[in-house]
Amino acid sequence: QEALYKVEQALEEKFASLKGNWNQLAASAIVADSIYDKQVIVTDISECVKQVESRADWDVPQRSQASSLITLFSSTSTIAALGGNCNTTPPAGDWDFPQSYGTGSVSPAGLQASDIDVIQRGNQRIVFLGTTHSAASSDDLWVFDVTDATTPTLLGSVNIAPATIGGKGNVNGLVAAGNYVYLALDETDTQFAVVDTSTLTAPTVVATSSLSGVDPAGTAPEGESIAFYNNTVYLGTRYTAGPEFHIFDVSTPASPTEYVNALGAPLELNHNVNHLVMRGTNAFVASSADSCELMVIDASNPASMTNPCPVPPIPAGNWVFDASGDEDGTAVAVLGGHAYLGRESTNTAGEDELYVLDISDLTSIQSDASLDLGLNPSWAEVNDISVSGPLIFLATADSGDEFQVWFLDTPNIISPSSCDNTFNFPEMATGVDFMDNLGFVSVRSNDALQVIYDDPSCTP
Repeated sequence: QEALYKVEQALEEKFASLKGNWNQLAASAIVADSIYDKQVIVTDISECVKQVESRADWDVPQRSQASSLITLFSSTSTIAALGGNCNTTPPAGDWDFPQSYGTGSVSPAGLQASDIDVIQRGNQRIVFLGTTHSAASSDDLWVFDVTDATTPTLLGSVNIAPATIGGKGNVNGLVAAGNYVYLALDETDTQFAVVDTSTLTAPTVVATSSLSGVDPAGTAPEGESIAFYNNTVYLGTRYTAGPEFHIFDVSTPASPTEYVNALGAPLELNHNVNHLVMRGTNAFVASSADSCELMVIDASNPASMTNPCPVPPIPAGNWVFDASGDEDGTAVAVLGGHAYLGRESTNTAGEDELYVLDISDLTSIQSDASLDLGLNPSWAEVNDISVSGPLIFLATADSGDEFQVWFLDTPNIISPSSCDNTFNFPEMATGVDFMDNLGFVSVRSNDALQVIYDDPSCTP
């Protein structure tokens, strides 16, 4: 009873801490207290959910004793800032044998899925799938009901191009928030679109926009990556004639307004913004910079942003991470005190393709763990990353292991067991999301939507 009291007390103290600063809630060291060794273990499940275990261990003659309480804490403010787009279910099982659960197709044949996002909408679990194609007449955004994950049901789709921009409307990146989906388009002069999905069976384009300062006749002006946080959309391009990092106020989604200020926004980086995610007001960018495969941009004030990766040498204390070798950063995820960075295939000993980075001090980002994925062929890369607890889910262009699951056991990244932690699709995986203990993957094949589960049949 005494131990249980101490456990409850430590749990309440952590609860008080997280109300003050959600992102700084971290595990405590083992503290000796009388006859007890007390510890609080914090596991980040997603951006909005943390699993907290408070325990007390002690010894009596002949044996050890323990008292423990485990609970889940949710940040409602973070859920709201993400537009409700946050997984609230911890992973179950060891995810050491991923297998196909259900698939969904788009038409006509030849459409290639480019990105994916999953969101809970009432009692429905909804997948939004972006595609690329060669015909302007094809639809570009697809809506699936995956409440029954074994049988994804196509609800609706929309053609971005003919009625709005006159191009093909190909989607390079997308993010869902509330009743809207925001798109980074593979277009030279209309790179941003907003789709109202209030009626899931009839998604409607309600706004499009070009990017301020980007020369449509220049090199690679197309939209490449996109993120949402707190009624704000962040959009990146490849290295182009003009700024590569753009910010839109979408407080009124049908009337987006780009922040334009000569001192900061939009921001010229002189590198590809291959992928980006937001953590609060910090943008984490997987970039093409040889000395800054990861950049972190303070976007708290769009009028005064600065490039953290100027022409080398990079000043000490800048918010960047330089991975060994010159292969690009291609995917990034952030969870708790870590950023997860994926790269192009290195094919060089000592140059890894997956990094887990300690971001507790952004002026000195350090690698906690890294792994050579052995991506094949030589042009393969990590296209997307989703993280829940210690599990790292990858969508890659590897010709035999497009979907991969890894386990973070600092300072190592290991396979969950001796079972096969990968799954082979007909074509490359372009995006991945994790929700309700299921993996949702976009694939460049006829079965563009793939749902993956942890098959318990393999016993290591």
